[in-house]
Amino acid sequence: MQSAVGRNEPCPCGSGHKYKKCCLVAREAAVRVGVDEIDVKAVVEHAIETKHWKAVDGFVERALELFVPGGPLEHVRFRDDLVMALDPESPDMTRLCSAGWMTQSELAIARVLDRGDLAPGARDGLRMAIYLLRRFGARSAIVERLGALQVAEDRARRGRFISALTSHGWTVDDLAARWTELVAWIDRARPPLLSFAEWFAMRQASAERLAEVWLATIARRVCDRCLDRLDDPALAEPAPWLQLAALTLFADAPTLSDMLLEVTPLRAPTPDEQAVHAALQTHAGPDLDMTAALQRIMAATEAAGDHRGAALVRETLHVAVPPRRG
Repeated sequence: MQSAVGRNEPCPCGSGHKYKKCCLVAREAAVRVGVDEIDVKAVVEHAIETKHWKAVDGFVERALELFVPGGPLEHVRFRDDLVMALDPESPDMTRLCSAGWMTQSELAIARVLDRGDLAPGARDGLRMAIYLLRRFGARSAIVERLGALQVAEDRARRGRFISALTSHGWTVDDLAARWTELVAWIDRARPPLLSFAEWFAMRQASAERLAEVWLATIARRVCDRCLDRLDDPALAEPAPWLQLAALTLFADAPTLSDMLLEVTPLRAPTPDEQAVHAALQTHAGPDLDMTAALQRIMAATEAAGDHRGAALVRETLHVAVPPRRG
């Protein structure tokens, strides 16, 4: 997640307006008590006074339903590689919970609240999440639960890899003995592993930040796609898919990210994505209103249910790092 946003800076939602006239309004309104809405501050004060937190926990549970994969807040996560570096038995998420992370998380929640299409229980859950972040910061229940969710996802991913390895009759030593074949296979097969959002984030990253962008969220998404392919027991060439899954799960592999970026095609690109991809690759091609095309891409990605992808495009545009190539 990015650092805190200044009032007069461009809003990170990508609207083109100043933050103070855009998402800051939604953020400030998020915990304001409206008609038929719970006073979340009063609920927390009562819990502190009585030492009974069941009601607060209930709101947190409702909020978490929107943070799971496929939910509108699935992109609110800590960096995958930093989570993996923590003790899986007792991960201390407070170490990862910076002021910038909390600000950006609150903005993401406020954007979802501002849409107005949530059930009352879900709205109150998200309003409680924002209040807890403001009141308790890194020690809030929502941070703890999000951390536990992410650790559980990582454990499940590792379990899927071991199951795939076993079901296809391979061992880690078998994979290690054939590493040199993987590069040739990628160059020959050119598997479409990157979405436009992932390619765009990596393409616009500076050389110094590419590894960070790859490890923060993209590597694990690529790993999941490899594991999906490995679910097919009739897969003709399981070895390279197992190797890719292993590299994205257990190794930094910066060379792999570079190769996927340069060699492999996009996954099911839309016409807008194809146009932007071609324009950035060749620095030529048809006359293209890049800003308008990227706005359409964000909207279409969100509508397709890929909230992480839409957030990745939005954050890339907000950072506005000059292209690392050409």
